[in-house]
Amino acid sequence: MKNSQETLRPVNLGLSAVADSNPRFMCELVLWALCLRNTPIKKRFYGVGDFPGGLIATVEALGVEFRSAQHLISSSPQTTKLYPFLDEEGYADQIVIDLDLFVVKDISCFFRRDVIRLPPNNHAVPPLSVFRDIFSRLGVTEEIEPGVALFHGPDGNRETFASNVSAGAIFVPESLRDFVHLWFENAKWLSANREILGRFSGHIDQVSFAVAMQRAKVPFLFLPPQANAVLHLLPHISELYAIHLTPGHIPGFPRLFSRDKTLNLEEVNANIRDALARFNETVREAVGILKTIPETRVFLHNFLSPEWKRQPGGS
Repeated sequence: MKNSQETLRPVNLGLSAVADSNPRFMCELVLWALCLRNTPIKKRFYGVGDFPGGLIATVEALGVEFRSAQHLISSSPQTTKLYPFLDEEGYADQIVIDLDLFVVKDISCFFRRDVIRLPPNNHAVPPLSVFRDIFSRLGVTEEIEPGVALFHGPDGNRETFASNVSAGAIFVPESLRDFVHLWFENAKWLSANREILGRFSGHIDQVSFAVAMQRAKVPFLFLPPQANAVLHLLPHISELYAIHLTPGHIPGFPRLFSRDKTLNLEEVNANIRDALARFNETVREAVGILKTIPETRVFLHNFLSPEWKRQPGGS
């Protein structure tokens, strides 16, 4: 007899990602697609802009369907990750993850048909005071619930809104898909009033989710941080499902990255070395492919390199 959680998982489930035709994203796409061999469900990538035919053929050969997309809000490209949920032909039950979230173990086991799931916020971005300003502007009078992020933010603060999330992985069942429309409406409002976010305006996707969640109060359950593990988390866990290698974090961990793009396993928790050793093998496979595609070869030196830092507001 199946347990109760197993009966809540959908039979027909798909996973998607969205990104621009930027050389960094093209490199990530190859590694992302290779890693998804660990998740035995349907996969799709939505590309914004022009992608070379050789790259498209490569990811489709790896079992990832390629589709063209467009930005939902031109001034807030982060919100384009909602595109798969708003696509009339999108998967009914759907997981959407960032292109730099690399799966090392099947994450679909965390999908539930009765709740929306995202990981907890990593670095108190933004802090609780910003959320209070937003809700005041929106006329929300009820007191909002405080919470803490996994790690401190740029000011040494961990306090944030209780429903603040990381939008690196988004699990939405068909039964709650209408919530995405409210999320998108809040994202449009925040994009038009981005001054209220100040230096945190690059996080409209996750902030608008938290605002919509407070207003709609739909069923929600945090994903395990191990399904969206940032580099800061690696010394503290013994289970790993997906590693989130953001270009904003990589320069802070130079000892973790080798010249061949693999992770230095001597610097990580021994309990997750086997998982990361398998990830390193996939990285080597990806590098071999990236060398054969002109559009990815030009960025390969910077890919997964702590010596490269993206420009503020850029990719």
